[in-house]
Amino acid sequence: MVSLIDLNETFLPVGQMRQITSVSAFYDQVIVCEMSLDHHWTYPMHFPNDPILPGCLIIEAAGQVTALWAWLDGQRGKPRLVKTAADFRAPAGPEHEVLTFRARIKKKRFLNFGTISVQIGDMEIATIENCIAVV
Repeated sequence: MVSLIDLNETFLPVGQMRQITSVSAFYDQVIVCEMSLDHHWTYPMHFPNDPILPGCLIIEAAGQVTALWAWLDGQRGKPRLVKTAADFRAPAGPEHEVLTFRARIKKKRFLNFGTISVQIGDMEIATIENCIAVV
């Protein structure tokens, strides 16, 4: 995966807490990001005999997507997750290579409201609504 931006230059978390691995599209109110599922650090611990990616990390990744949109929009400061809601339809696990996050963002002053579709290939596995404040 090749990213449109150097994620190390943004205000995303580092180390294991960074969930987003690349940005493939950014325009107007849209951002598309990927999360590599190859050898994710949670699999040996999260149901070792039936590993799945924890939903809380998918929610975290969706927050990072909205925060990245804000960064690319020119917002600087400290991103803070204000609100989130998620609807999960199917699990993601080690047999999947990549999660794709397709987000539409609406900005109102320093608040960024995201509607994020989480997909494995063409299958939508979750929809997440969130709000990131950049203060």
